[in-house]
Amino acid sequence: MNNSTTPLNIAVLGSGCPTCKKLHQIVKRAAQELGITEEVRYIPDIKEVLKLGVRQTPVITIRGKVVMTGFAIEPEEAKKEAIKRLILAATEE
Repeated sequence: MNNSTTPLNIAVLGSGCPTCKKLHQIVKRAAQELGITEEVRYIPDIKEVLKLGVRQTPVITIRGKVVMTGFAIEPEEAKKEAIKRLILAATEE
């Protein structure tokens, strides 16, 4: 089923640390490059992270579903491309 009209509700959740903020910026750029005009939210609330049942931050959610946890050390461009693939996969569900 294609949910292209259903909002993606992309969010980055974390503790408010520089790593989480950096991931938020990368996710925003990836979404913009895909032509997504929705706001990519940043939620610096560890309680919200724990509600998702994960213990590693930062967390990326799309439509409320956890699609990535943690922040691997890799080139920013590679991370952005990986995030684009996650977003595209969500638009095809």
